[in-house]
Amino acid sequence: MEGRAELLCFSSAMEDDFGQSLTPPVSPFMPEDVCEPAARPPCFTCAYEPGREDAHVLPTDGYVSRGALKRLLLKLDPSPADFEVDTVDIFGFPWVTETALVESTKLLFGLFRQKVFRLETLVQSGSHDFAQASGLHYEAEELRQQCVLFLTYIKVFIHRFLEVPRPVDEGFVHPYSELEAQLPSALVEELFGITLLIGRLKDLPANVQSALTIHHQGRLFPPSWHLLHLHLDIHWCVLEILHLLGQRMMGQVVYAHQFVDLTGETLTNVSLFEDHLNNLL
Repeated sequence: MEGRAELLCFSSAMEDDFGQSLTPPVSPFMPEDVCEPAARPPCFTCAYEPGREDAHVLPTDGYVSRGALKRLLLKLDPSPADFEVDTVDIFGFPWVTETALVESTKLLFGLFRQKVFRLETLVQSGSHDFAQASGLHYEAEELRQQCVLFLTYIKVFIHRFLEVPRPVDEGFVHPYSELEAQLPSALVEELFGITLLIGRLKDLPANVQSALTIHHQGRLFPPSWHLLHLHLDIHWCVLEILHLLGQRMMGQVVYAHQFVDLTGETLTNVSLFEDHLNNLL
């Protein structure tokens, strides 16, 4: 609860211009085949694939099987087969692949938080009615996949599109270049907000932690199972994004300027990585 209170204070100070309704600006009409369909990103799962339960083979959708760790260590594209077209569908809206994260940082992270809150609501109002189990499973799974897809997009954006800020001469600076120069700092602030939002794994409610004991005879899981695994995804992705950001910035320390101005405390990509890793350990 303390983390949630801190998050609310920090978010309200950062987003005074944000309304309760987070709706992306109206985009020009685009044929459906122009926008890349949402790919299924790698994610944490402890459910074996049907027919392979006795083989104890790692799930094909997992981070290890999909080569996520190897690509991270070798400084390769985090998701080379995805986000290859001009627009991408994130949270049900089309976005320009090469500019969305720069132009709509707060909006995208706001939509991300909405999806997390919605999944938490499903857990709190979870029904034991078997007739509703299928609908709850698929809605919870879709919410989780949308969140993980967005985090994957951030990793790809940093690797492919983010330009390292450079000193500029006085004079005209293109608005996009100005926003792009602020993105590393904004990312650190938003990732810090996410860590406050999800808290520590050990502080999750008992009904969520108990999802680890669910037997996996079928493929339908309660919302608590999806929420628990989304927390695992987020914890890993925050570390991965911060690592990629440090690589892209070529060792430059990224300061969360707005956070420093609001609180007087220092927050950097390095300190956030270390604090988050220590919390996990």
